[in-house]
Amino acid sequence: IIPVYNAEDFIEAAINSCINQTWKNIEIIAVDDGSTDNSFSILKDISDKFDNIRVLQQSNKGACAARNFGIREANGDYLQFLDSDDILISDKLERQLKLSKDEKVITFCNTINFKGKDINNIISKTTKPQTLRLLELISQHYIFTPTVLLKKDTFFKNGFYDEKLKRAQEHEFHVRLSSRGYVFKNLNFEGVMVRHHNSKDRISNKDISGSEDNDIYLLELFEQHINSFKSGSKQIILKLYTELFNLAIYKAQQHGNKRNFIGVKLIEQYMKQTKHYEEYNFVYKKSAVYNLLLRRLGLNKFEQLRSVISMFKT
Repeated sequence: IIPVYNAEDFIEAAINSCINQTWKNIEIIAVDDGSTDNSFSILKDISDKFDNIRVLQQSNKGACAARNFGIREANGDYLQFLDSDDILISDKLERQLKLSKDEKVITFCNTINFKGKDINNIISKTTKPQTLRLLELISQHYIFTPTVLLKKDTFFKNGFYDEKLKRAQEHEFHVRLSSRGYVFKNLNFEGVMVRHHNSKDRISNKDISGSEDNDIYLLELFEQHINSFKSGSKQIILKLYTELFNLAIYKAQQHGNKRNFIGVKLIEQYMKQTKHYEEYNFVYKKSAVYNLLLRRLGLNKFEQLRSVISMFKT
């Protein structure tokens, strides 16, 4: 399943990497998400040459909605997601299908990072731990979507990607699954090539300004997942809250780096409302989270400037 938005420079390479898989019993579903370039025409030209390629269209709703559309249309038992600018290594599917038998074990792999149009322009490799559970997934490790192989039934049993989220939908889905007893196992091979480029349409290049409500919603969902975790003793729950607070600090830092006072303040307010805030034995008990962030991010000058501006407005 490939969500496509304005990817005319890369989509053919992405689809070819699916066609060239050593595991041949596949269908390829490309969901054009309201592209304004030649992506749809390129997709149609390619699909006319192959019986197992389907091209779907929707108005621009984002990659998350495109993936959900593809899931509902898919005929296969297993689902492989691929971003339209990335590439699958040829034996990726075959290696995972051989070892994806346990319903509660979800396999994933490592990645190769390259820059621009030249796949030989490798800049780094990313390797994850062998096993990832809820404690590791909240703030320590993010599993890149194309590295995972998922059973279609997993979505129908646990819900689809949350389209209310504008970012981190896959991160939330993986945390949701892990809170329900799923374990993520790294097969420790490089199966996906991740393209790094400067397109304005790439999600990692988009400004986070105005996304504080999205981040609060994400944190709230994670808190719900922690509280629903069936295997957690009080000690484990507090450790999970530690990871939740670490994620909140990271989100606040992102807003702080953009000098977004509102985003930092809202996250501080959220953290104070969490169930185990008072029990959490960390620096928060000695100092307000916001004051900690002011020092860590150097926002004290920004706050002083904001106060001066407020006086002039008054």
